[in-house]
Parts: sequence; C-alpha cells; structure tokens
Amino acid sequence: MNIKIIIIEDENLAIARLKRLLNECDDTFETIAEIASVKEGLDWFSTNQNTHIDLIFSDIQLLDGLSFVIFEKIKITTPIIFTTAFDEYSLKAFKTYGIEYLLKPFSSDDLAVAVDKFKTLQRGASAQNLFAYDKLKEFIKGLEQPMFPTFISYAKEKIIPLKSEDIAYFSLNHLSVFAHTAKNKWLLTESLNQIQVKLPQHHFYRANRQFIIQRKYIKEIDSYFNGRLKVELSIGNEEIIISKDNCKDFKDWLQR
Repeated sequence: MNIKIIIIEDENLAIARLKRLLNECDDTFETIAEIASVKEGLDWFSTNQNTHIDLIFSDIQLLDGLSFVIFEKIKITTPIIFTTAFDEYSLKAFKTYGIEYLLKPFSSDDLAVAVDKFKTLQRGASAQNLFAYDKLKEFIKGLEQPMFPTFISYAKEKIIPLKSEDIAYFSLNHLSVFAHTAKNKWLLTESLNQIQVKLPQHHFYRANRQFIIQRKYIKEIDSYFNGRLKVELSIGNEEIIISKDNCKDFKDWLQR
C-alpha cells in the first residue's frame, strides 16, 4: 500500500531532490499535493479535509510566512517531518512534538532514519496521539512568548548590538535591510525573511514585502484604498500598507 504524502516547500529543486531521495529510500511514497505557500496550504487543507494523508514533509520558511501558521489554523493530526535550513535554536523547539527534523542539506541516510521513525510510529496504536492539534497549538503558543533576539549592525569599526524589543520596525529599501529604533536606523546583513523567522510572532508582524512591524509601536490604523489598511507607527513616517487579502490575518494577529 502506498504511503500518501504532502510536500510543503517553495523551492522546486528542493521538492525534486526530496522526491528522488524518497524514491531511493522507499518506492511506496505517493505525493498527492505540493504546497508552496501558507495561503495555498490553508486553502488546500480547508478543501481537502477528507483526503487521507499519511505523512507531511514541511519546510519552515515559505513564500509568505512560516509553515506552522497552517498547522495552527487547520486541525491536522498527520505526523510531520520538518525540513529546514535554520539553526539549532529553532530545531530544539520542534523536537518537543515533531516526528523528526532534517537540517538542509540532509543526506539520504538522514532521510532514511526519519522514514524509519515514521514507520515505527505508524505501526503503534497511539502514534496519532503524538501529533494532536492541542499539543501543536501549545507549542506554537510557546513560540509566541517573549523571546527577543539580538541583531547586529556595523558602524565603521564598531559592532552595534540591537535588542529587538527596541526595534519599531524592519524595512527593505533598495535591497538593503534596516532596523528602526527611536534614535536611529541601522543597516543589517540579514534578509527580512531571515529576520522574520527569529522574531516572536506575537510581537512582530510581516506587513508586506517591505516591512516587519512591532505591535507596541502601532499608533493607529486607517482604512485605505481598495479595502486595504494603512498602519501608522509611533516611530518613523513610513507608509505601511496591509493588502486587502491580508487584512483579516492582520486583525486576527492584533487580537491575539
């Protein structure tokens, strides 16, 4: 009997490589869907609730956010193997409930170990209980607790540590990323995607491709053209626009 899987991944090369390694490991895997974004994942799981799935392979960082947003909003009891390029501080947290994680670039041997673990759990009567939604939701809430990372900026020959709780927003301007505080703006070496992964979701929100904003610095929110929202912060004078498609998600985030 084939093992039906979902692949949540936004890189075609990564999908092709995973499929190839899976086929080398076990030719009974059958991919029934490939999902490249949080929105696509929410749509797929909402409309395919009765589709049987044995296993999910999921990257963490997708085109429009973090994949565990899908698992927070949709009740999923299917075991998940996370495939990620991110470092150990995130992976330790996932180990509290996940079946396994694979740090990219993972080897065929690493994948084989994860698959063997899945098959062992699959044979156990209580395997599904390990992936209960309530346990996953508890984990996600844990991620949202105040855990503010420190970022680094360079000024001449000095290294400037920046506490993220003091950063009102991050911006992307002409391929450069800046952290904005009450006193200054600081050039960073990381991308907005890399920064987003490190930030506590309860406090920071990815407003659009150009901005990540912190909750406590939001001054007011106004209706804008075509069903959009305009956010004004207490620091800076940027025009930060929430798209019509993201308005509900933004309002839900504000009410958490």
